[in-house]
Amino acid sequence: MKINYNGVLMKLKCLFLLFLISFGRINGQVKYVTTVGSATNNGDTEATSWSLTHAFANAKPGDFIHVKAGNYGDEQYEITVSGTVRNPVVFKGYQKVPNDITTVDGQGGSIVYTVNSQIDPTNSSVMPLILEDRVNDVGYGEGIRISGSFVQLENFQVKYFRDAVVVNGTDNVTKNVLTFESGIYNPKVWGTDEFGAGLTGKAQGQGFVVTGDRHKTINCTAIKSGVHSMKFQFGDSQEGWGNRCYNFNDSNPTDYMYLIANGVTNRTDRNIYAHREVGAAHESRGIVYHCNAPSNFNSLDGFEIWNTFLEYSYPLVQNNTAKNGILIRETAEVNNNNQGGINIKNEAKFLTFENIHLVNTAIWIKDQSDGLFGDVVGSGEDIVFNNITGEVVTKPSADIAAINFIPKWHEETTSPTARRIKFQNCKFDNYGFLFMDYHDALGIELTDCTFKNIKWYNRSSIDGQRESTLDVKGTNNNLENCGFSFPNGFTGTTKTSTTGRKI
Repeated sequence: MKINYNGVLMKLKCLFLLFLISFGRINGQVKYVTTVGSATNNGDTEATSWSLTHAFANAKPGDFIHVKAGNYGDEQYEITVSGTVRNPVVFKGYQKVPNDITTVDGQGGSIVYTVNSQIDPTNSSVMPLILEDRVNDVGYGEGIRISGSFVQLENFQVKYFRDAVVVNGTDNVTKNVLTFESGIYNPKVWGTDEFGAGLTGKAQGQGFVVTGDRHKTINCTAIKSGVHSMKFQFGDSQEGWGNRCYNFNDSNPTDYMYLIANGVTNRTDRNIYAHREVGAAHESRGIVYHCNAPSNFNSLDGFEIWNTFLEYSYPLVQNNTAKNGILIRETAEVNNNNQGGINIKNEAKFLTFENIHLVNTAIWIKDQSDGLFGDVVGSGEDIVFNNITGEVVTKPSADIAAINFIPKWHEETTSPTARRIKFQNCKFDNYGFLFMDYHDALGIELTDCTFKNIKWYNRSSIDGQRESTLDVKGTNNNLENCGFSFPNGFTGTTKTSTTGRKI
């Protein structure tokens, strides 16, 4: 049989072309950017490199732009170009030679920040740096705004702007981007006419603001942001992997660190880290779902939070899940009983928490009026806690309750009610109280749980205020060395020791 080699070769070429069209790039060029580049150059080599401004405005779909380390000044940059689904535009920083900075998705950025070191980790010789020339410790403007779609920004640093990185469009990726000290860090200007007084003046400065569908934020770090470290809003199917946020005890500690805000649905976050320094002036929120627009079907898988909260707030925050995480309150924070843990507020509902460990922290289900639009008098509803373990590992100065139902700041000025809260396969050890019920809690169920070394069952009123209703039923729960027996309404196998213990 005679083989037509030319025909076979032609078919292979067609198949290869089809592969490129389906799965890879078929367009685009490799270009270079340096701090001494020019719009009049062709960008083909470092010696003939483009300027960053020119690259952000003139790259084409499929282009891969290598950006060399250096100080790119205080210009407010905007990426106006767009790629396509098969031909994104990539702007990737490097130190000395292209592709010499690498990270593993979900494992954190290439610049490792040392907790509580209070050092400035930014260095223009390591990655491209965009540096605002701020005056009197006041950050202005935006460092980088991505206005196009299908754009990837990788290996950049942005420092001293008001808002460091702003992402719009759709299908954009920010990877290994570090922001530092976004906002106002001069207390003397907070009360001026320009910035307003008090919190209004302080609550400025965002590391990342991400708006739109299918954006990915990977291995990014935000350090010392005035109001939001990372804020995600109005988008479907966004993703976050390996992102890290830090809040410090300085002139303007962060309010919301990792904020999933208005109108975010079907979002996935993995391996998220939030650290509030001991003694920070603001209690902060670590990872928080907080909005008055629907925020549904979002998942958090893998997290570590220090000295602050995992929080869900407002009635439109529904059908969200969190699993495989740890919340830690350091010893020095134990005097502040309401600092850290799982925080559910203002009628957030249909939530599931699984495989989470609490250290010196607790579960808070409460009403907290904050004056924002959409706020209601309500607590939490229809919540499942599965395989939650909690322990107090240091002697507390005030007795900590494992499960707390409380109104705003322990003030019974409203009548919120928690409803239908289930605890399954949970374990709590060495707490002062099992329950702190300062407002009504109805339909609480405990199944297959173990409570060890807990002194009291509950405390149900604040001095001088009414007692609340605590409606709890239990099945097959165990008590070990506790100072109480279960009340009526508990069935199944229980092991009760009433020897008590002092804390």
